[in-house]
Amino acid sequence: MCSPGKTGGIGFSALLLCRTLDMTLRNGNCLTIGGLVNDVGLKTGNPDNFNAFDEFLDAFSQQINFVIKKIVEATTIRDKLFANSFPAPFISAFMRGCFKNKKDVTQGGAFYDAEGILIMNSIANMVDSLYVIKKLIFEQKKFNFNDL
Repeated sequence: MCSPGKTGGIGFSALLLCRTLDMTLRNGNCLTIGGLVNDVGLKTGNPDNFNAFDEFLDAFSQQINFVIKKIVEATTIRDKLFANSFPAPFISAFMRGCFKNKKDVTQGGAFYDAEGILIMNSIANMVDSLYVIKKLIFEQKKFNFNDL
């Protein structure tokens, strides 16, 4: 994953796939323990209006792309905040590349910079959910999205 003494960065981002699927099912809204949060995600359409699984899958893909863009935006803000407000000179002193580049580890001075999405959460649950939606809603038509 990283090279000790050479890798800086604070990549803590996670892509919550089942949460993203839930936002697709709720047309951009998200159910949390505190209740329904409106307009968190992209408005991809009411799932009841999708005539084929491919339309639903396309909406899910759009939702994933939207979430990834938001993660990138948040990561950029976090990195600027850390670089400007929370330098780490002690860590930088022991990190290869920082001295040579004359940059703190929080400013990208390390030899490698670990960034991006660190975790893709709940892949198996997402696949199972998509399979059930495809089979029971679109193919066998035993249920509709309101039943979910």
